[in-house]
Amino acid sequence: MILGIDSSTKAIHCVGLRKNGKLVGKWAVRSKSPDTLKRYNELMNDFRDLLNDLIDKYEDLKVYVEDVIYIQNPITTINLAKIVSMIQVICTELGIEYNIVMNRTWKKEVVGNGAAKKEDIKKFAIRQFGLEDGLDQDFYDASCLSLYGIRHESKSNMEK
Repeated sequence: MILGIDSSTKAIHCVGLRKNGKLVGKWAVRSKSPDTLKRYNELMNDFRDLLNDLIDKYEDLKVYVEDVIYIQNPITTINLAKIVSMIQVICTELGIEYNIVMNRTWKKEVVGNGAAKKEDIKKFAIRQFGLEDGLDQDFYDASCLSLYGIRHESKSNMEK
């Protein structure tokens, strides 16, 4: 299974696709704690538990994570970088292969426009994967990251 991950400072959204592009499922871990350190620890522990569950259920789990986006507020950018780094550390600890992908890269490859808007991504994900309307935007983004991962894996296998 290819797992696309889109994170924020308060949640980590994941969408899994089979290598044929069919939806396996969607998962999110969230923290509502106003304390940054407590929120980080909650996300870390819950995300590790989620990945352990997915490892038990799915063979050949590979992860594609959206890279840090630069936000006008530098503190938010730093906190987001901590979350993405935490995802990398947990994947490494659990022996899960992962790739970090710039948002413009997956948007161009999957949606056809590196500057695709949220609504374009949402429409694509609903049409392509059958995701329901009204989800957090990060689920739509994570599904597209997962499709990017499938395409990337396919290209890598062809080059071998």
